[in-house]
Amino acid sequence: VHIPSPPLPFLQLKFKQTDWQRHEISALRPDMSTFPPRRAPIVLRRRGTRPWLNGLTLTSCGHRELDSVLGGSPGLGSTGSGSGGGLCLGSTTLVCEDRLSGFGGDVGLYFVAEGISQKQQVLLPFVASSPDSITEESNLRSFLSRLPRNLHVARSSRRMEKAASADLETSMDSIIDDLPDDDDDGQAVDGSFGGGPPVPSFPGTMRRRRPGKDDAPFCHSYDLSAPMQSALLAVHPPILADCTPPPSCPDPAAAFFRRLVGHVRAALDTPGGTRGALRVYLRDVDPALLSPILPLLVAHVRSYDLPVVVVASVRPHNHPPGCPLLVSLMRGAGAVFTVESFAGRRGRPPAEFAEYDAILHVPRIGAGWGGFGCKTNRPSRYGMKRDGRKLAVSMLHLPPEDGGGSVGS
Repeated sequence: VHIPSPPLPFLQLKFKQTDWQRHEISALRPDMSTFPPRRAPIVLRRRGTRPWLNGLTLTSCGHRELDSVLGGSPGLGSTGSGSGGGLCLGSTTLVCEDRLSGFGGDVGLYFVAEGISQKQQVLLPFVASSPDSITEESNLRSFLSRLPRNLHVARSSRRMEKAASADLETSMDSIIDDLPDDDDDGQAVDGSFGGGPPVPSFPGTMRRRRPGKDDAPFCHSYDLSAPMQSALLAVHPPILADCTPPPSCPDPAAAFFRRLVGHVRAALDTPGGTRGALRVYLRDVDPALLSPILPLLVAHVRSYDLPVVVVASVRPHNHPPGCPLLVSLMRGAGAVFTVESFAGRRGRPPAEFAEYDAILHVPRIGAGWGGFGCKTNRPSRYGMKRDGRKLAVSMLHLPPEDGGGSVGS
């Protein structure tokens, strides 16, 4: 009887093995007799990030409502209860600021403050108008002085001080209660005799922290009317990077790009740069320099899989309408925010907009942003207002043309 020989070992991956084949392979090559179970890949969790759909990694922009806008969460309402979404690592966001309001600048304040609170590296590149000019650097330092206060840190500090004082009072009460009250016969109140005072108990020191109670949240809460804690700025100071091209450079954009990439690499090579994401905030950079290098910067970040997220702000009112540089910037950015305040319009706003101070227009959210795999079907508009402490973003509830009930924008 002819017994067929087993197929070659490298063909075993293509055919289902029988019991006889497993026995023969075990006799020939014991290391191939059993196959270990496939283990799940190890996912590197960086500080201030969380995994998302399609293998993306998100980090918060510092504002819960804006995170919901970026993630496409339908739960964004007037109360700001929407959740989900955020900035994808390896993406760019363009913020078009308004001339008569500071809402666009507030978005940058939230972005930088969240990076400092999450112990991430924050890079602030600037371009000087002249080699001896320090105006841009001084403007960035003035910008950093307006960073909002972290309310999570403030509440944690108050809670720790309150717990420390309560533990001290509890410990003193326990010591007083445990002291023996001796009678004439030398017998203590608790019925024990002599032997010295009992060992006092400290119930406050035996408390254990509730798991996850003091863990760092994905998005912190801030107060725009108070400055950020100096301890946070001292431990994790932002990096001011001078990316000014040389005066005699024939291609200023290329020189700006090389210097910017060098600063990005240097920030990631720091001891704490590999454990968290790097936030790059390009504040009021000339579109003539930013428009050519923004696609190159995104391609460089994605080709080397760098944990970098970029937010850039421009002022369209300083350029003529339909400027090709601004159009190119909007096409190259992953998401675009345009802020339009009512202060620049004649007359009073409509009654539907009476409770808002500005309109947030989102003309573009690129394909694949937030893991949803498609861009927004139509431009979205949201209402913005500031009550002194918070920047509120909510959906517009406009009445339909037939005069029926209100619907969302």
